[in-house]
Amino acid sequence: MSEFFQTLIIVTSLGLIYITILGATASMFHIVPSTEQSETGGANDTEEAAETVILRPVSSVYIKSARDVFRHIYKWIGNEPTEYLILLLVTADNRLVAEIQCTDKQGGYVNSPNIAVIIQHCIQNEANVIFIAHNHPNGTIYPSMEDVYYTSMLIPKLQKAGIRLKDHIIVTQSRYYSIKDNDKFGVVFD
Repeated sequence: MSEFFQTLIIVTSLGLIYITILGATASMFHIVPSTEQSETGGANDTEEAAETVILRPVSSVYIKSARDVFRHIYKWIGNEPTEYLILLLVTADNRLVAEIQCTDKQGGYVNSPNIAVIIQHCIQNEANVIFIAHNHPNGTIYPSMEDVYYTSMLIPKLQKAGIRLKDHIIVTQSRYYSIKDNDKFGVVFD
């Protein structure tokens, strides 16, 4: 069996154990493979509903923890009926330098950006830390199996580029859930 498939089986099994331990039910977060995306639109012209937007904050915002992430984004997406995925690109001194916001307003799933696009924006903005956040419009605070899998697959890919995924936060209208803070057994974050 190839090393890739062995790793895939281990990560999937650990994700299932993690979800079982939490007693969480699966949410509506679906990861869809993405294609190359521009700064102002979706993956291509035929996918009108898919949207990826790159924002650069005007003021100095500092992000150090899951609580900071929640405070920064809950007003935008905590009450939204559509699921959003937001990547916060942060420098070594915790300064927020860019945000990548992804959504699909018609399909109900998030079209996550290509890893090469994420790394490219980190390099352009001199960011070496990323926080991922997304909302669960159904109000479920716990991560789905897809959330855990996506996070665990992204960590080593970013590490190879010298970028650290600091946390993945799930946001609802009034609460948040940090996958890292609740990863008591080191299943996702070492």
